Amino acid sequence: MYHSLIIGGKNTYSDFGLIPMSRPVISPPEPKVSYLEIPGRNGILDLTETLTGSITYENRQGSWKFLVDKNREWSKVYSELLSFLQGRFLRVILEDDPLYYYEGRLSVNEWNSEKNYSVITISYNLDPFKYEVAETKNDGYQMITKNLATEPYVFSVDAHTKVIEAVVICGNVVNVDVVATIGNVKYPCKMGTNILPIFHVDGKSTFKIEGNLEVVIQYRKGRL
Repeated sequence: MYHSLIIGGKNTYSDFGLIPMSRPVISPPEPKVSYLEIPGRNGILDLTETLTGSITYENRQGSWKFLVDKNREWSKVYSELLSFLQGRFLRVILEDDPLYYYEGRLSVNEWNSEKNYSVITISYNLDPFKYEVAETKNDGYQMITKNLATEPYVFSVDAHTKVIEAVVICGNVVNVDVVATIGNVKYPCKMGTNILPIFHVDGKSTFKIEGNLEVVIQYRKGRL
C-alpha cells in the first residue's frame, strides 16, 4: 500500500506511478475569525459567529510531494498529470480515509528531476468540509423521492456534521405549502428546483421537509 490518493477517479500510484514522500494528509481549514478593538474597552470584541451563528472556515490549502516510480518515464508522467488535473476542480479521496471525499482545485506546481529520482509537487485548494463517499449518488448528493402527503421526510444530524447542502425539487405547489426546516429555521419551497441556503448546524439538529405532494430531495452532509 502506497497511501495513494484518488483524484478525479484516478489513483496516484497505479495510474501515474507516484509514491508519496510522507503519508498524505489534507490541511485543516483555518477558522474565519473577526475581532473588533474598541478604545477604552478591556480586551477585544469577538464577532466571529455574529453573522451565521456558527464558525465559518477558509479553504483547505497545501500540497503533497511524490517520488515518481523509477519504472515510469518521468516526462510522460509529467505530461499526463498536467493534461489531467492542472487547474481542474476535482474530487479527492485519501486511501487512509476512504469513507470521505474532498473537492476543489488542484495543480502541479513543482517538478524536480535528479539523476536517480524525480519529485513532483501537487498543490490543492479544497473546500473546508469533507463529505461521505456513501452519499456520492447523483454527483455527491443523496437523492430521495418522497410523498410528503403520507408523512414528512425527517433525518437527524449527528454531532460531527457542520453543514447541510440541500436541494428540493417540487411539482405543482399551487395551494400547497412545502417547507424545509432545519432546527428552528423554516424555508418555504416553490414549484421547480429550490436550492436551499447552506445550513450551518454545528452539532445535533433535525432536517425536515413537509407538505402535501411528492418531492425529490437531494442533500449532502459536510464535516471537518
